[in-house]
Amino acid sequence: MKKEKILCVPRVDLPLAWLPDSDALELSWSRFIECSALMKPLFIDRSDAEHDCDYKQVIPYILLLDESERLAVYSRNGSEKRLNGCLSIAVGGHLRADDFTDPALPWPELAAKALQRELSEELPGFIPAYPAEFLGLINEEKTAVGLVHIGLVFVFTGVNADNIFPGEELKNLTWVRQCDLFSEPVQQFELWSELALKLLQKRNPNRVSK
Repeated sequence: MKKEKILCVPRVDLPLAWLPDSDALELSWSRFIECSALMKPLFIDRSDAEHDCDYKQVIPYILLLDESERLAVYSRNGSEKRLNGCLSIAVGGHLRADDFTDPALPWPELAAKALQRELSEELPGFIPAYPAEFLGLINEEKTAVGLVHIGLVFVFTGVNADNIFPGEELKNLTWVRQCDLFSEPVQQFELWSELALKLLQKRNPNRVSK
């Protein structure tokens, strides 16, 4: 476990609607900002936060769609060993204390800025042409990972797949048509990816089908 302090929100500060047993919540960015003003986020040692269900670690969960509306898909092989071997459709990571260096901005705005830092680590050299679109939240209480995390789902569209050079943890990244995602279920998708697909389907219901 990395020795780092990560952003967490007390579970009691989160609206009950944001804590379904396993679901995706479509939400506007303005509404998220409004609700977040009532929360008291804090930084906790990651090694402690991973086992403390009184807090939710806030994780940007970033989807990539190329110019043909294909989705980036890869097999997990990173620091979160509990997810290794599962297929994922998103790049994600913790928000660290050094992401929050501008006290003039509210924490959700700084969290959005941290997207680029996360992407630069996983996809070296990737500079998106457009800002990320916020789709909503995902939460699940079924797994040990889900109990201590909540996901903010973003999507970058129109990505040039030829300019994506995955880092070590994403070296098996491929681009898949959304309608083909479940045509050959050889491997299991992580639960968060299944939930994020619900949000993607609401955004463009003609592209995703299971």
